[in-house]
Amino acid sequence: MGFPVRTLDGLRGEWHLEGEVLGKALVQEVRVDWVLGGAYLKMDYLPSTVTPLTEEPYEAVAFIGWDPQGQGHFVMSLFDTFGAAYSSPGIGSPLDGGGIRFYFEYPQGGFVTDLIPEGDGWRIRQFSREEGRLVPFGVKHLSPR
Repeated sequence: MGFPVRTLDGLRGEWHLEGEVLGKALVQEVRVDWVLGGAYLKMDYLPSTVTPLTEEPYEAVAFIGWDPQGQGHFVMSLFDTFGAAYSSPGIGSPLDGGGIRFYFEYPQGGFVTDLIPEGDGWRIRQFSREEGRLVPFGVKHLSPR
């Protein structure tokens, strides 16, 4: 693992996630650790107990790594219960003041996810990109279990 991937070491562990997606509550447990020889940070979102968008529990697996080629950037591959249409990789860059902003492109339009350290936890902000502006989609907080 090389810099800046080491900046993600603080995500390792077990987390309680609470937040909102489109104004509806979401509660999940999340397990995070390095996998594949430390090349990726795996975020395992266990099935949700409260599901804001569907009748089914939401679960996901995200892999975050660093691509040192060219200008270098973070890459996030997300696989979730919504299926392959929402599995485009996100390209990330550091945010001023800490954290990472990931940009995703889907057939329905762009999506942005911010991963920001906050005290002893993390904040996840999500936006849809509509007509060149960011529209709030969700905010989630990870606190240590």
